[in-house]
Amino acid sequence: MLLTAMLVVAGSGVVKGQDCIPKKRKYATNQKFYGQALLGLLLPGTISNDGNAVDNDLASYSTLTVDVGVLNQSQATQYLEFTSGTNYIPKNTPVTIKLSLPTSILGVLNNVSLQPFNNLNYYGGVLGVGARWQADPVGSPFTSSALVSLVNGVGELEFTVIPSDKYQGIWINVGSVLGVALSAQVYHAYIYEDDLTLQSCNSFIDVLSGVKPGLVGGILDATASVTNPRNAIDNFPLTTYAELNAGVQLVGEIFHTSVLKMPAQPGDAIEMIIEDPGGGLLNLSLLSGFTIQLYNGSTAVGLPISSSSTLLSLSLLPGALIGETKRKLLISPPTSYGKYDRVQVKVGGVATVGLVPGLRIYDVKKVIVPTFLLDGTLGSSKTICKGSTVQLKINDKQDCTTYNWYNSASGGTILLSGDTFTPLTSTLVSGTNIFYVEATRTNCTETSGRIPVTIILNEVTAGTISSDQSICLGSTPTLFTSTLATGIPTSTISYQWQKSTDNLTFSNITGATNATYAEPSAITQTTYYQRIAYSTINSKICEGISNKITVTVNNLPTITLGSNPLVCAGLSSTNLTYSATTNSPTTYSIIWNTAAHTSGFVDIQDATLTSTSIVLAVPTTASASTYLGTITVKNVSGCVSTINNFSLIVHPKVASPHLNITSN
Repeated sequence: MLLTAMLVVAGSGVVKGQDCIPKKRKYATNQKFYGQALLGLLLPGTISNDGNAVDNDLASYSTLTVDVGVLNQSQATQYLEFTSGTNYIPKNTPVTIKLSLPTSILGVLNNVSLQPFNNLNYYGGVLGVGARWQADPVGSPFTSSALVSLVNGVGELEFTVIPSDKYQGIWINVGSVLGVALSAQVYHAYIYEDDLTLQSCNSFIDVLSGVKPGLVGGILDATASVTNPRNAIDNFPLTTYAELNAGVQLVGEIFHTSVLKMPAQPGDAIEMIIEDPGGGLLNLSLLSGFTIQLYNGSTAVGLPISSSSTLLSLSLLPGALIGETKRKLLISPPTSYGKYDRVQVKVGGVATVGLVPGLRIYDVKKVIVPTFLLDGTLGSSKTICKGSTVQLKINDKQDCTTYNWYNSASGGTILLSGDTFTPLTSTLVSGTNIFYVEATRTNCTETSGRIPVTIILNEVTAGTISSDQSICLGSTPTLFTSTLATGIPTSTISYQWQKSTDNLTFSNITGATNATYAEPSAITQTTYYQRIAYSTINSKICEGISNKITVTVNNLPTITLGSNPLVCAGLSSTNLTYSATTNSPTTYSIIWNTAAHTSGFVDIQDATLTSTSIVLAVPTTASASTYLGTITVKNVSGCVSTINNFSLIVHPKVASPHLNITSN
């Protein structure tokens, strides 16, 4: 019959399959003892406080003691029974026994054995001789080299064996060794059973502590110690503590292992409250000889975590006062490490720096710390623009865990249950939107608490620009005015003006980055303008587009003049003819030169343009000469043509003929 064994240095048992069903410990409830001295020359093995091994007090223990003598001639055996009669524990159910081994037992562990059994009974002996408690062994004992290979120090240890047949209990036997008096402390034995009741799953149930030899020479420092180890898992996280004393010689390692009630899921974190007993301020960068090792049963989970690891972070306690020396240590193993059920802190060794005399551990607790992927990127906050949303997804979703999403830190209703939540765009408001996720475990009372994740909606109100203009070809638009854009508080607003000639494709205007804009020169065609307002926060740039304004460019009217007008002196008018116009001129203006003004010609301003010819007023006193003038025409858009020059010629009046009549 095969019997598998392992030393458990940090855990709550081996949990295989049915991972989402919580487990509870079932302790042995009945115990019996048998001590013997085979040669009659030695004292038989003895036990003290035998009931402590089955009293459900995890800190109490019985003590087995054997006399100095010949190999195994003095023996002490304690039987720890779970069930009796026809009731059995199924085969392959791990059974764990917790012991404490003193320094004197190192090197002679071949005289300590563990043995699963059935049928615990009392044998009355022959005529009262040899009366004792006895049981039938199940499989082979776990002894000799197996124990020697597993133990490399002294202190509280757990041994786990997996019987390949049904059984009812386990016994421990301690035998004598020449020249050495031996003893062993027996705390309890337990198995795990399914427990579907709602219960606390994050708590630590037990502690293992002790001293390991140093790496150099295997020296065990007798001055190293762990005091009050269970204070690290009591209900007084800020007042009581376990203290790890590194010792005077600084050659050994002291260990303190907190045992979870049930295994943590991959990705669960550990929080410790720790302190330097010397009153100094802890600084991870200055520590050496300090490591943390996670275990699942007897198997190390991941590599040892040193003080320089990025998996550790040290922070002040919430609300800490000036001078507070306690610190919160967060241990964040990656999901790839897998499950673990024990957390071991080791201090000591010749390289220990920054932890002399040692370390105080006030509290150890497991915490569920969901992390987020925001649109696929790890983080806890993202800034987006209006009209967008964010996919919130749990990073490395954990087994046996339900994720509930809320929009309030407490109370409220569940928005969604699942590992992915995408808020509706319509539910996001300008500025900060905080959502919360709470992780719960199957049949467990603890939760992660509501962990916030923030979406910042960077909304910008573009403001307006004004106003439409109608200008003539060759003119420059007047200054465009505007109202300022607005964004969320702490955002930075900037501008970019754009223009287009087709009202479809807009391009940036170089250097036009103020709230207002004025074209520096004339434009030649109708042009459309808009202003982009940019709001920047957390490096996220969002834009708002203003209204569009149109600057209409009207072509100039033209007029084609006929031949220069002629008039005889003394006449009061003549016609200025024209043959064609463009762009619908409606008025005309005439400006005379100085000589014309002197002769009495009067300028004309915005007179109605008649068809085909313009009547020019001619002063009757104007002397015969050529008078110079210019004419421009204007249309209803107010656009004025280019200047057209013309000449008005006043001819001298022909003298009246003289007729002489003569008579003969």
